[in-house]
Amino acid sequence: MSEETGVAVWEKAFEFKGSNLIPKPESVSSLALPQDVVGRENMDVDDLIVPSLALLQATSEAVTSGVSKPGLFLHSNSGEIIEPPVKALIVHYHKSNAFFPPQGDAAKAYPELEGKETCLSRDAQVGTRYGTCEDCRLCLDWFEDGRKPAGAVNHVFTLITDEGPATIRFSRSSYKAGSQFLSNWGFTNKNLWHHPVEIIVIPKPKELSGGRSTFYQTMVMRWIKSEETPQAWVEVARKAFDTIRGAHDAGKFSDELENTPGEFDE
Repeated sequence: MSEETGVAVWEKAFEFKGSNLIPKPESVSSLALPQDVVGRENMDVDDLIVPSLALLQATSEAVTSGVSKPGLFLHSNSGEIIEPPVKALIVHYHKSNAFFPPQGDAAKAYPELEGKETCLSRDAQVGTRYGTCEDCRLCLDWFEDGRKPAGAVNHVFTLITDEGPATIRFSRSSYKAGSQFLSNWGFTNKNLWHHPVEIIVIPKPKELSGGRSTFYQTMVMRWIKSEETPQAWVEVARKAFDTIRGAHDAGKFSDELENTPGEFDE
């Protein structure tokens, strides 16, 4: 038990050899207790944008500008670069769809999409530009000649950290790993935050036109079932879930999806 916070230290969580995003005891204590904060009476959920942890690809802006390298995570608010593996606590899950107009070699492979604009659907139902996803299908259907869908379906997981919630998306080459994690969870009677997760990044080779080759980055996530989440963190996770679910159900959940198209290149 920490004398300063009154919260028992989660010993195993802080023995992790990697980037540990689980809130520290002092953060959990401050999140769990009412705070004497004034001046927020005119804020509502519409004003809050949940930051994201973007997995950087070779074409991501942070990489092409020399700020970082592929295979690391970028926190969209703080600009912090986070090195995998990552340990975290998930509090919410939903699906989204995202279509970004193809660029470079990809644009040549999809000539029929010339002139198309970015379209995002945070509920995987209705997009910001092309109506319902069921009618549009840019993110859903493969082309008859075998080309993959022009957009991407995403598993979106919301984590809690010292700085509050942050989303991480499993898309394209990482989508199957997200589905496998959900299947594992779906056959239990536990909440997502019952155990922490470990997220690792695996580079995989890709052949480009003209005989060139590169690597793309893909994620795998596993539940650390040998480790149960202490009650203090469970209480904070449940409160975070209620807030995020309320915003999502009201159609007001918003994250930094539009700022990270580089995630969807593979």
